[in-house]
Amino acid sequence: MKSSAKEWVKCCPTCQANWRAHAPAIALKPLEVPLFLFHTILYNFITGFPKSQGHNAILVVIDSFSKFGHFIPTSKKVSAKGLADLFVTHVWKLHGLPVKTVSDRGTMFTGKFLRALYQQLGIRPSFSSAYHPESNGQTERVNQFIKFYLRSYVTADHSD
Repeated sequence: MKSSAKEWVKCCPTCQANWRAHAPAIALKPLEVPLFLFHTILYNFITGFPKSQGHNAILVVIDSFSKFGHFIPTSKKVSAKGLADLFVTHVWKLHGLPVKTVSDRGTMFTGKFLRALYQQLGIRPSFSSAYHPESNGQTERVNQFIKFYLRSYVTADHSD
């Protein structure tokens, strides 16, 4: 039955017109184990909040070694310079510069300014695979917890 179905699909003009060739799967590359605290930091934004005190997003920064996190209120429209200022003020000033960063491919994280800054500071940026948030899984998991706790403690009308 299976072989006859395959033969039929091979001969079907509609099937051939709509068939998409699948690219071969690329082998997964595990994240390297950091050597010390804040050697590798993972970061991401959580957005979609109503504006509160000028903020409508949270920058989540996680140390890959200790799983320690910083949760920094910000705006989802923060500039690349503003993002760099957040890192300096809330993370690098406290823990020093990381050797490596991991983030998604958001335009904020892949822009020329941030890349130039990282190059000047000797930081190796790494980006998670497109449409594959699991490659930055630690941050994504923390984001789920933050959303859960905010839903649990904030009233439905967001008045608190």
